[in-house]
Amino acid sequence: MSEHSTAELRLLVQRSRDARYWADVQAQQEPSPEALQRFRAAERSLLEAERALALSEAAPGDPV
Repeated sequence: MSEHSTAELRLLVQRSRDARYWADVQAQQEPSPEALQRFRAAERSLLEAERALALSEAAPGDPV
């Protein structure tokens, strides 16, 4: 994977963390099933972004 793509994935991870944080804040301020759903979706997106970044940074043959 190119360095450019890895940098994009790092940015995606940071944006996903920000989205999860704000979804958490909103869920705490105004609890509702929809707020919980948004938080869970943000959490899933963050986990996927972190996994993609880990895979892009792993050397061939390294366990991830």
